[in-house]
Amino acid sequence: MKKIFSLLAIIIIALQFLLLPKTLFAQQEVQQSRELAKTAFKYYQEKNYTAYLETLEKAVKLRPNHPELTYNFAGALALAGNKKSALVELSKFADFGLIANPAADDDFASIKETPEFQEILKRIEKNRLPIGQAETIFKLTEKDLITEGLAYDPQEQTFYVGSIRKRKIIAINKDGKVTDFTSSQQDGLWGVFGMQIDHKKRFLWVASSSLPEIADFRKEEDSQAAIFQYDLKTKKLIKKFSLTSDTQKHIFGDLTLAPNGDVFITDSISPNIYRISSDKNNLETFVTGPFASLQGISFSTDGKTCFVSDYSQGIFKLDIATKNITKVGAPLNATMLGIDGIYFYQNHLIAVQNGVNPRRVIKLSLNSKFDEIEKLTVIAASKELMPDPTLGMILDNDFYFHANAQWNNFDRQGNILPLDKFTEPILLKLKIK
Repeated sequence: MKKIFSLLAIIIIALQFLLLPKTLFAQQEVQQSRELAKTAFKYYQEKNYTAYLETLEKAVKLRPNHPELTYNFAGALALAGNKKSALVELSKFADFGLIANPAADDDFASIKETPEFQEILKRIEKNRLPIGQAETIFKLTEKDLITEGLAYDPQEQTFYVGSIRKRKIIAINKDGKVTDFTSSQQDGLWGVFGMQIDHKKRFLWVASSSLPEIADFRKEEDSQAAIFQYDLKTKKLIKKFSLTSDTQKHIFGDLTLAPNGDVFITDSISPNIYRISSDKNNLETFVTGPFASLQGISFSTDGKTCFVSDYSQGIFKLDIATKNITKVGAPLNATMLGIDGIYFYQNHLIAVQNGVNPRRVIKLSLNSKFDEIEKLTVIAASKELMPDPTLGMILDNDFYFHANAQWNNFDRQGNILPLDKFTEPILLKLKIK
């Protein structure tokens, strides 16, 4: 039984389990599957392979397209001597486009010599090959930024990059000059997550949250979050929006603008989508849904549908008029686990999927009703080029995104590793048409 996901994914899953509200059915399914997986691992350690298989099967039924569960279920079937079913499940894992090393995993000893197993190995090895061609736009010399948010102002031809660790926003002009736009010392920023520019009103909207990975972290501010509104003409803070009289924990991970100028925000540890309406000018809960770990958020062109990504469950759509929330269906050969930022583009969603191995940029082709993903296409995947992609943005027909946020350079307590473990943060551009 091999661990095939990153330390970051494990930390995120553990954080979700500890902090999630437990009132909604979909969340309960996720939590139940995690509990079953933990129990199954205990049986595995005890070499009680019958109980291991039975327990894993229950977990897989709750989350049928979960890569790690699928892989381990294949191994459990092989251990039980059910060779045919083991090959079916391992083939399903290969279909996901992900990588592992079943050839070195003793769980598969009973099927390793079969032609079917060897064919599956070839497919998994093919999944290791780099996909797509991305252009480097710039590198930043400040290595330990932990880059997340990204926005572009075409009027001043300036990129804005958000730093989690350094609690600041960096501006890179058309000549490549790098300056600090703002910082925690100026405005009380925490870690900078999603950012969006309102081009008509010349506002920069910023989601900011406090967590142990930020510099000068204060425990009493743990999981506090706010939205910062900046004037791009004066380069000054206009207003800081926070939830009043609220003692819950929050991480505002991303935000987007509706066509009417309203700001919508996701919360990674509370199952809520928030709104700052352009007329009321206050932060309010817009809807509470069956969410486990909200991440990216994006609007359809007409503004009637809002899409959100749930790191543990996949893609949901929100009807703005009715506030009805439905999960978007996905192909049987695709996994929606670990999707971070999402961006609507010509009836597709461009998504950063950094919770799987390899981490990648994918295109999700939607049907006309936006309730089914008809096809998942990997448009970029390369361990060397983009080892830790995070948030991005679409400009014309290109997707710009951070290639190496380097979240793995923290220990489990949030302490940062030595600087020599870091590389220069890179922004990549990828053609999507």
